[in-house]
Amino acid sequence: MREKLMFQNAPHVRQSESVLTIMTDVVIALVPLYIMSFFYYGVRALVLGLCGVASCLVFSAVGSLVSKERPNIRDLTSAITGLIIPLLMPADVPYYVILAACAVAILVVKLPFGGTGYNLFNPAAVGFASVALCWPELGRGYSGALLKRETKRRQQVRRIALPSALCRNTMCLTCCLAVRRVPWARRTFL
Repeated sequence: MREKLMFQNAPHVRQSESVLTIMTDVVIALVPLYIMSFFYYGVRALVLGLCGVASCLVFSAVGSLVSKERPNIRDLTSAITGLIIPLLMPADVPYYVILAACAVAILVVKLPFGGTGYNLFNPAAVGFASVALCWPELGRGYSGALLKRETKRRQQVRRIALPSALCRNTMCLTCCLAVRRVPWARRTFL
């Protein structure tokens, strides 16, 4: 029995997937979030995402050139950081805030620790935290001003949402928006 057991160091599950295929899967997983942000906030959400991706790629290339390394084109981790940062912020945030968060994420968190896989913290989370500390009025909050613009698409779609087990006593924002729009939900949940 002892001969059948193999003692090895982690990771115990090994697959033949490369970093490119895993990061492509992450980009595909972020696409529905950008579709919904486009639905709620319009083209500005997509422009913020493009701004984040472009600035993270530029900062990554500059950091690679400064450290005299060859930029890796197949590494999508900087692009994913650029996609995540705008999703963490309100839709009416200025572009310079996205640029500052991307600069901190790539130049302070990712590259000094060795690049992909060696960073101590999540670069997007640290970029958002730095923005929340530097601009507390811009980095957090809910941009209700953009939701006041009703489009014909939004008026035609009925949002029906039931409270989940996580929000039995307090209803989340999506549930509140749905309850106000649907008459039977108003009687049942309010």
